[in-house]
Amino acid sequence: MNEAIKVLLVEDTVEDAELLIREMRKGGLELVAHRVDTREALEQALEQLRPDIILCDYSLPGFGGMTALQTVKQHRPDTPLIFVSGTIGEERAIEALKQGATDYVLKDNRARLVPAIQRALSEADERRARRQAEAEREESEQRFRLFMQHLPGAAYMKDLVGRYTYVSPGAERVIGKKADAIIGRSPREAFRGRGRVVRRNRPGHYRTHRRRKGAEGKRKSDECHYRVRTRLHIGRRLRRKNSGVQSGSGTNVRTRARSRAR
Repeated sequence: MNEAIKVLLVEDTVEDAELLIREMRKGGLELVAHRVDTREALEQALEQLRPDIILCDYSLPGFGGMTALQTVKQHRPDTPLIFVSGTIGEERAIEALKQGATDYVLKDNRARLVPAIQRALSEADERRARRQAEAEREESEQRFRLFMQHLPGAAYMKDLVGRYTYVSPGAERVIGKKADAIIGRSPREAFRGRGRVVRRNRPGHYRTHRRRKGAEGKRKSDECHYRVRTRLHIGRRLRRKNSGVQSGSGTNVRTRARSRAR
């Protein structure tokens, strides 16, 4: 069973509010409705009821629809508000939409009410999902930055054509170059004259290549591992797949030598 929708009616006429409730239930909506007709009651309901949607008359005695809209935006900016009125007019309806109203429905065309509510709720859910995804992405990026800042060794990421897309602070310290001088460049461009890739099997160096086959014998992915030796670092490992990202890590040769000497 779907959870009942909490509907806040900003309506001074009890009869009109009851007509709207009947129309919503006729359209198959499960709802809990609450009616207010003053600004003070609206503010209280926004804090206590926490409605899913607000249906608001445009013309209220001593309390205009635009004032209600501003109040909603101050207290519950993400809650959709639909004007339901017979006196709003096209120009005022357009202005209300510009100020943040979700939609408007004329009282003599209540057949539009339920579709308008369903669309408004769906859009509100999508906005909440996007905000949550963005918040989770930002949190993940923050964790990644903190991890990389305290990583003692070096780490990087490259695209499949071999250009660096990320260089950690540790890599800057190990390599002795700022990330701005590395990102967007290939290893040959970034480290010209400072080292070479060792691809032959020699003591302490290796290169391996493996292909995986998927269904119907088609190539699924490639993996390539090798080490790189330069004057400053050794042991950088690369894992390459068809994912579009390469990554690796390394340590400072001098730091390792000092550690072994101890």
